[in-house]
Amino acid sequence: MVSIFVPVLWACINANCNFMQAIVYFQTEAQCQQSMEYQKTVIRRQSAQAGVEVEVLEGTCITVNIKKEYI
Repeated sequence: MVSIFVPVLWACINANCNFMQAIVYFQTEAQCQQSMEYQKTVIRRQSAQAGVEVEVLEGTCITVNIKKEYI
């Protein structure tokens, strides 16, 4: 069994809430967490530049276990 980690964010901006999933995955949870924190920083910066408020910005790394026969 092999595990991969997929970053997922939940963001509410101007009363619009959405899930965002990365199109890439990571082989370690630490890499996933680092990517997620970077993306949260980017979203906050872009929102501030646009003058909009980020009401909710949460994230997690989803662990996906894959049987080696499918790799």
